Amino acid sequence: MNIEITCQSTGSISTLEDLHIIQDDLKDLTEGNYQKLKKSMLAKGFFAPFFVWKKDKANNLLDGTQRKLTLLKMKEEGIKIPDEYPIVLVNAENYQDAKERILAISSQYGKMTELGLNHFIEDIDISVDDLKEMFSFDSINLGDFREIDIDSGDLGASDFNDAETKDDEKNQKLCPHCGMII
Repeated sequence: MNIEITCQSTGSISTLEDLHIIQDDLKDLTEGNYQKLKKSMLAKGFFAPFFVWKKDKANNLLDGTQRKLTLLKMKEEGIKIPDEYPIVLVNAENYQDAKERILAISSQYGKMTELGLNHFIEDIDISVDDLKEMFSFDSINLGDFREIDIDSGDLGASDFNDAETKDDEKNQKLCPHCGMII
């Protein structure tokens, strides 16, 4: 087993050892999510460059901490990983600005819904089991997720009716016949 780089560098590269973690314990990488990220990287390769703020010759990670930790653990497990990785340099005025950028990168401004996920995957060949094994979405419990036949109107009485959106505190209802949110 090995990991391949499946994105193109614009010229900037770094070793994992030269990428410094500055997010501290902002996020927790559970064993389950480590396994999902590992499986994803084995299947798709390393396809998103690290985002780095360069300060005094140090490559400070703004995005990619979980990928770095996963790659290091995979290396310990005997999986061959690349020596160098593509990076994107991100400007930050100072340490506080860099950490604020980490918060912005970590924010998910659009909320994924079960209906939206069903629409998104309806034209690709991916099973619910594959979703559960390779991905993690904060707003969707994949343990309860099931594919629906959107065109048939088979949404199920309990699946989407009375779906509450916590962010904007509105109650939305989904028409079981046409799928329109009202």
